[in-house]
Amino acid sequence: MTFENNPKRARLYITTGSSIIVGLVIFLFGIFMNTPVASWLLNAFGWVSMIIGAVIFSAGLWGAIRSRV
Repeated sequence: MTFENNPKRARLYITTGSSIIVGLVIFLFGIFMNTPVASWLLNAFGWVSMIIGAVIFSAGLWGAIRSRV
């Protein structure tokens, strides 16, 4: 994972393996936040983190599949 800080545009480059792991960790964190005793704010944050984690995970998986073909 590398971070490029440009005055006009900052970019974060994540390798395929890292994005799969990071996406899975964020998704599991979102599941952990969606407990029945959580407040509505934690519940909403859990759903958002689950969606973001799923997107990062699927992007990493798509990159892994494309690099193999």
